Amino acid sequence: MSEQLHHLSIDLETYSTVSIGAAGSYRYILDPSFEILLFAYSLDGMPVEVIDVASGQVIPLWLKNALKNPLYIKHAYNAAFEWFALSKYLGWLPPDQWRDTMLHALYCGYPASLDAAGRAMGLPEDKEKVDDGQGPYPLFLRSLQALQCQREPHPQSTQARPRQMETVQGVQRAGCCNRNGN
Repeated sequence: MSEQLHHLSIDLETYSTVSIGAAGSYRYILDPSFEILLFAYSLDGMPVEVIDVASGQVIPLWLKNALKNPLYIKHAYNAAFEWFALSKYLGWLPPDQWRDTMLHALYCGYPASLDAAGRAMGLPEDKEKVDDGQGPYPLFLRSLQALQCQREPHPQSTQARPRQMETVQGVQRAGCCNRNGN
């Protein structure tokens, strides 16, 4: 009897005093100020759950174990970032268990940016990434910077994360991607 594979879609919201645009993700994540603020996940296509790490919520033990378990294929848009960030937070995670939905989107002929890929796939607006500079995440991040990371998230910050995750899942389900986790 073979054990069943599970699919774990992951999206992080992070903070660092280092500019990721200027320094790159490696220096951004390695900076001592780096922290995971929000951890959004969906197991096997179930509704998205958001863990507000910045407010003291703890990543459940089952989820930490799943991140190291080869029976859980991890999916993320630009998976190298989530993999490296979580490896810093939880210790080394096996990279061969990760699938990059951005690469799947590119393979399917979609744009690299998550919001553009969602539009190109024809996802309804309520399923697309919030990237207008006015949504709760930019406000959440601006609030963190203005308050010097006093962990006062915008009340909508954990509610909007599922919207972005649904775009990631839409790419994951795109017809050109095979169903065995690759």
